[in-house]
Amino acid sequence: MRLSRYIAQAGVCSRRQADTEILQGHITVNGKVVDQVGVQVDETQDEIRYRGKLIRIEKKRYFLFYKPTGCLSSVRDPFGRPTVSDWFQQFPERLYPVGRLDINTSGLLLVSNDGDFVHRMIHPRYKIAKTYQVLVRGQVLERQIQQLLQGVLVEDEMVAADEVKYVKKLHEETVLNITIHQGKKRQIRMMCSAIGHPVIRLVRIQFGFLTLENLKPGEYRALTTEEIQKLLKLTQTEPFYPTSDTKK
Repeated sequence: MRLSRYIAQAGVCSRRQADTEILQGHITVNGKVVDQVGVQVDETQDEIRYRGKLIRIEKKRYFLFYKPTGCLSSVRDPFGRPTVSDWFQQFPERLYPVGRLDINTSGLLLVSNDGDFVHRMIHPRYKIAKTYQVLVRGQVLERQIQQLLQGVLVEDEMVAADEVKYVKKLHEETVLNITIHQGKKRQIRMMCSAIGHPVIRLVRIQFGFLTLENLKPGEYRALTTEEIQKLLKLTQTEPFYPTSDTKK
């Protein structure tokens, strides 16, 4: 097995990040520093350490989490605020969020300890669609919907929605479903502000084909093997065989 793949499967980081760690001399194999990528290791015999700590391939876990507002999409917070990890303390593996939702955004967030899986889910070239339900101030006009579809300027970059649907028009507010495939930080909020309608509430309701069905804020469920395979098929990669306790 390639060393970077072993590191990713051990839950240390993504395979790409593992190559960086190797080049920086942070990995030893059988007591010797490895500083070149592409090295092959025997996962059954070799002793592999990251910054002096022995690492082993963990049981792979994959969850769909309904992140509540007020929860940080991180493993820990120096200020003691709630993080995603607080909901998964019963698991021995180091689980971390797949991408991020800001602290004031709730909704669908994948959580895993599989570095390869995480990398594929968040890499922009795979263009996995993400849908957000957005409550904004004011009544959004059709021409403003077209602006979102054609592109608006966000931090010196033109970004566009893949799809925008009216959900409900209220007297002083509008509810929209906005689908994007990019992952720019606070993108939906900035896009809505760009057309003059600040966001009041933002919920990610769909990631690829996955939805929040039957979940409440703070709840989660394990992904099934079929769901994992289907997600990875969206990245048009080779077949993937998770070694986990996923449901059939």
